Amino acid sequence: MSKNSSEPDMKEIVDAILAGVTDLARSILGGGLIEAKYDVKNFLESIRDDMSKWTGELASGRISPEDFSRLIKTRQEQAEMKLLVEAEIPVARIERFKESVIEMICRTVQSRTAKA
Repeated sequence: MSKNSSEPDMKEIVDAILAGVTDLARSILGGGLIEAKYDVKNFLESIRDDMSKWTGELASGRISPEDFSRLIKTRQEQAEMKLLVEAEIPVARIERFKESVIEMICRTVQSRTAKA
């Protein structure tokens, strides 16, 4: 195994984020649970390379948790949530959901890198 044992496991991080999406969608959107999960999965895929790089930098101490959060928040517009829009979820709820997903990503990564 070539992976450094102190490196965070990105699959584990993504799985943890996706596991929290259903409850988040239920509480904010009131529906669209399947669409929410697919949209978040697509968003995570679109930022995978940057998120992996920044997660490694956070784990190694090259960037602070605040820097990580700021960097992830710059990608919020990439979270298009196409399926939620198609499901006719109100835009204000989708925006609140996106903000909450970004916050959840930051918390999840920060808690996982603190253990690394």
